[in-house]
Amino acid sequence: MQAPWGFLRNTDDRYGVKVVSEEAGGFLDWQIIPETYNYPDVFPRIKAMGFTKLPELRQFVTGLIDALAESNYDLDEVAHLCQSHLGHDSGSEAAKNEAKTKKSAAELQKLNVPDKSQVLTELSVAKLKEFAKAFMEDAHQLSNIWLHQETLNPEQVTFNLALRRFRQANPWLRRNLKETDRFNQIQDPEKTLFYGVRYTTVEEETESEPYGVVMVGHMRGEPMTVKIGEWLDLDLNQWQMAIASPGVKIDDLSAFALQDSQAVLLERKML
Repeated sequence: MQAPWGFLRNTDDRYGVKVVSEEAGGFLDWQIIPETYNYPDVFPRIKAMGFTKLPELRQFVTGLIDALAESNYDLDEVAHLCQSHLGHDSGSEAAKNEAKTKKSAAELQKLNVPDKSQVLTELSVAKLKEFAKAFMEDAHQLSNIWLHQETLNPEQVTFNLALRRFRQANPWLRRNLKETDRFNQIQDPEKTLFYGVRYTTVEEETESEPYGVVMVGHMRGEPMTVKIGEWLDLDLNQWQMAIASPGVKIDDLSAFALQDSQAVLLERKML
């Protein structure tokens, strides 16, 4: 729906900090802008802890990612790193020397500015776990689609709803691929496309052709002309458009252009 989204898990005390470190960087960089973060109702739990400035939060997460990787997810060691480089002794010669050889230390040292938030000086194991839980809860709350109704694109919403209903109407697509199914990709330095075809199972005593679904999606790069009939050896007279991404207009199924992030579904005509 083009609202914020992420892979969120708020029930894991053991690996919660690791999960957040891997997710928060991308979430904060790709989903959140300063104007959004400054809204009073956005990230209330994180702000209540003291993370009131988005650039500072982003920088802390960068250092946290490195600290977890370097310590092999030893939270005691991570907390010690935070205390050494953000606490009262962060300006010591030992801390400065460690920052020359350890990436996490160098990233954490960047947070030592005159208006540094107090919470950065109090990062124990318990505080790190509290941070992880708060981030997950706040991100989950922000990703609620109903908060973004005024900015939704009606055409995109209509497409997403149609796609959801298509999946619900075809539960067999949840099963594993069969020998008669195909899933391929075209990839080179300029572009990547995925395409394939799947068929339902037909009872042996029937003579009808199986219902099928064709998918082709442009995943990145330069536009490409799709020749799905040639690629999958299909008689396109037996197929019709089911769903197309917003902006896709196709007059001839034998050859059509797709751009980055566009995709189409075809379905077999059932007589």
